[in-house]
Amino acid sequence: MKKLVLALLACFLLLSGCSAEEPVLGTAAEYEDCAVELLDAEFFQSDDGAQMIRVYVKYTNSGAEDMYMLESFALKAFQGDTQLLDCTDINEETALIQSVKDGNSTQGGYVYQLVTDDPVVVKVFTPTADEELLALREYQ
Repeated sequence: MKKLVLALLACFLLLSGCSAEEPVLGTAAEYEDCAVELLDAEFFQSDDGAQMIRVYVKYTNSGAEDMYMLESFALKAFQGDTQLLDCTDINEETALIQSVKDGNSTQGGYVYQLVTDDPVVVKVFTPTADEELLALREYQ
């Protein structure tokens, strides 16, 4: 009986040690030499009447090579399980294509079209095929 209890205890400890807790994500992320921080957002109505959100972002590149906010991170917005349409116009949001290096920063905005009145969750991913989630922020 003692052996059975010890065996069950050992199995329990092994199994409970294997459960990986998801890390708590913040509103800022770093990837390679670059950093991004999700700032405030504003809700507005487009000229054609669509409900929109503009999410402001601060981007810093500490490396010596020119980089651009748009190429350093992948940002996506969601309402529930629905990914929102990215309506960002790089002709208006020029900070997204502004060259940054040597520890300098820039701020820009990403614009998404809303589909409901639900909160918006913006997620920051690596700009790679596996899209590792680095940060997120909810806006209401």
